[in-house]
Amino acid sequence: MLEQLQLPPYWAIVKWTGIRGFDKDRIRMSVQQFKDSLYFMYDKKIAFYTQAYTITDQHGLRGTHYLLTRDEDWVSRAWIMDDEVFNTLLDDIVVQKPHRMWLETYFLAMVDKWKITFGVPVLEEHGALRFLVWQDVVDWLTEVRETIKRSWKTSYYSKEIVRDIMKSLDYIQQEFQKELSILDAAKHASMSRSYFSRCFHDITGHTFNEYLRLLRIGHAKQLLKQSSKPIRWVAFQSGYPNEKYFCKVFRKEVGLQPREYRLTSRENAGN
Repeated sequence: MLEQLQLPPYWAIVKWTGIRGFDKDRIRMSVQQFKDSLYFMYDKKIAFYTQAYTITDQHGLRGTHYLLTRDEDWVSRAWIMDDEVFNTLLDDIVVQKPHRMWLETYFLAMVDKWKITFGVPVLEEHGALRFLVWQDVVDWLTEVRETIKRSWKTSYYSKEIVRDIMKSLDYIQQEFQKELSILDAAKHASMSRSYFSRCFHDITGHTFNEYLRLLRIGHAKQLLKQSSKPIRWVAFQSGYPNEKYFCKVFRKEVGLQPREYRLTSRENAGN
């Protein structure tokens, strides 16, 4: 009868077995652990669960440390373009079972990195993430993938060309702090300068110079928010050896001077 109940989304009834003889604190610990694990296995179509009393090793802290080592995977284009890579990353998170709040915090930070790397906003300004169950995470990441894919006009080119452009984007991501030209990127993609320029624009929606500027200014914004280093240091770390030119580009792109942006960011963070 209980199995046939229609409950609201994210609700469940759990029948506990084997709890006789245990004190309330140990039962409470077992319930909390099951609640944490239910986050990853909850199915909105299932309203009733049976659970035997058990206390297991917690994975939350280890899972959190695992997340912090996966930045390179989540800012690469592989998980966007390759279903197998995407599913492997998801499976690894399920195995590690980080706490829900850490997942929300981690992917909220990723949103800023994706905007810089892919040039695509995937969350409203000052938006928040709330994943009530693991399937919410999977659904959201799937939507993010599709949003980014739609921004890349890849249908006119072969998989090989798209792969080479994606490879060049990874190269630019690694080298943007250095002196970098479109010829360098074209050589890395094994293309002529003119053909690379056309493919790059068609697939990413940006010219090479636009993309490089967005990447550098995005990086500079992060440094301005996270450090108190001099502006000339921020400029150099962002690929601009000339501070005056950096300030000119930054103001044109952001609408504020770097010092003004730093001050405004800190005031907003304090509110």
